[in-house]
Amino acid sequence: MIEEDIALLKTLGANVYRFSISWPRIVPLGGRADPVEPRSIAHYSKLIDRLLEEGITPFVTLFHWDLPAALQERYGGFRAEGEARQELLLDWDRYVRVCFETFGDRVKHWITHNEPVIFTYCHFGFVTDFKVDEKWNVGKNLLLTHARAVDIYRKEFQRADTVIGITLQSEWVEPLDDSQAAKDAAQRGMDVSIGWFADPIYLGKPNATVAKLAPHAYDFTEDEWAQLRGSSDL
Repeated sequence: MIEEDIALLKTLGANVYRFSISWPRIVPLGGRADPVEPRSIAHYSKLIDRLLEEGITPFVTLFHWDLPAALQERYGGFRAEGEARQELLLDWDRYVRVCFETFGDRVKHWITHNEPVIFTYCHFGFVTDFKVDEKWNVGKNLLLTHARAVDIYRKEFQRADTVIGITLQSEWVEPLDDSQAAKDAAQRGMDVSIGWFADPIYLGKPNATVAKLAPHAYDFTEDEWAQLRGSSDL
């Protein structure tokens, strides 16, 4: 399959390939004390090596919505709060370190999360016992894990020719008419769609609309805000 995919990339003239590493494949049980799966390490290593041999630059995403089921069962996964949140963060730290240590000698472009706003709404839409207010907590955990991955990478693995960032997605919202109320509503829509995550990362501050809707969405410590501020090279 790898060879078929690379052949297709070559026919398209692609010089970059963005793909995602699966946390459940690397650490099937997910936790920081759980074993790493060597067959998955070998699979991703082969893919990266073959891409580089063909002159195709790998852009690697660390989390594209596939969480180890065991972590969902242990503490609710990205819904974790309180002491459970600390478990999530420590398990995440170990997972990203494994990726950086194993593939970082060849991968120069890293992405922490793919479209976190969609991940939060997928929870809201598809997890039957999900409470509306919980989406803000999921978003908080996504911001924290993003910032921690970037901090680990910058302190322990980054080189002059490597970068790390995040992929944000946004709907585009147009006012229904020229009234100020419609313009304000459109702006609020954009604030939640992109500003929720972009403002803390790129501006180092809460998005005003999100903070008004859910003050606890940005209930970060000073150290956490310091990690978030400017936590993207892209």
